[in-house]
Amino acid sequence: MKYACQLLIFTAILCLFSGCKKNKETDSQLILDDKNLSECPKSGSCSFQYVNNANMVRGQLTFTTGQHRIFWAKMQAELVFRSFYFQAPMLGDKFVLDQVDIAAGRVYLESGCPTCFSVNAQPVDGTVKGIRVPATAISPEHWLVEANLIMPSKETITVKQYFFESKGL
Repeated sequence: MKYACQLLIFTAILCLFSGCKKNKETDSQLILDDKNLSECPKSGSCSFQYVNNANMVRGQLTFTTGQHRIFWAKMQAELVFRSFYFQAPMLGDKFVLDQVDIAAGRVYLESGCPTCFSVNAQPVDGTVKGIRVPATAISPEHWLVEANLIMPSKETITVKQYFFESKGL
């Protein structure tokens, strides 16, 4: 009986500490730094923007009024372009989108060129993390967002950049 009681207490303590470890791992996912930011291609153009209180219609890349924050990155070099769209929650000052969010259509990629037209692609795995950077006397509020997306072709696409608020959709 004494052995069974000790085993029960040991198991309870083990469960308690393993639960705490899981929360620490989740918190560490939200740590971002401003090193290794994505660069705009030479002789190309880039924009990194977001809009508040919006929704993204799945598969149509149409924005409507809603309860999310939509981030988009557009990068173009010569005649090739690539655009990313992320639908994040409005609440809070950080977020993490994972494989469940990707499967739900909250992460979207579009790319194109003159000979391939426009190709819409749904990543199959990855993460998108974002942290709000508060406004200062010299800079408006903006977000640092890092996306690591795995495409069906197994190609990994990474974007890490500051996103500034767009004045309209």
